[in-house]
Amino acid sequence: MVTMECPNCHVALEVKRIRDRQTDVDLCPKCGGVWFDDGEIAQVIGAIAVAHLAVPPGAVTKENMLCPRCRKPLALFSYPGTMSVVEACRDCKGVWLEAGEIQEIARARRERTMRCPSCGQEQPAAETCAKCGIIIRKFARPSTDARPPLRDSPPAEIPGVKGTLIRFIDSNLQSIWNAIKPAR
Repeated sequence: MVTMECPNCHVALEVKRIRDRQTDVDLCPKCGGVWFDDGEIAQVIGAIAVAHLAVPPGAVTKENMLCPRCRKPLALFSYPGTMSVVEACRDCKGVWLEAGEIQEIARARRERTMRCPSCGQEQPAAETCAKCGIIIRKFARPSTDARPPLRDSPPAEIPGVKGTLIRFIDSNLQSIWNAIKPAR
């Protein structure tokens, strides 16, 4: 058996069983990064997650970060439906998540859920309820405003540079919208 090593720290990865799942992942004991073989991330996050992650054609290759499985350079891109930037292997389809990124992806997935206005079933955001089959869009109230709603408050729970940047963009978008908003 070949020992896999962390693409960041270059130490041996340890095989760990995910609680409440029948999935083993490879964890770096030094930096806390996690390697998911093809399809494992969907087993850990849930069926709604991207089962087989395809690296976008324009993804940047990080020559200094090698795949723990096949030793080819990893590609850097945004995980679908989130603002999390992850690394993945174009060849073996594995995904490398740095410490904390799995929680960011899981949180983004939870935020995309909704309750059916008819039966109350929680499900991914959709136009049709997975349980009762109603067309949810018919129940949605029409908006008098053509733009998507801006948050009332910036996402304070996102730490670091990413959170600072998001809060800056949100506050500036609000200022711009207020400046161009037509008088009613």
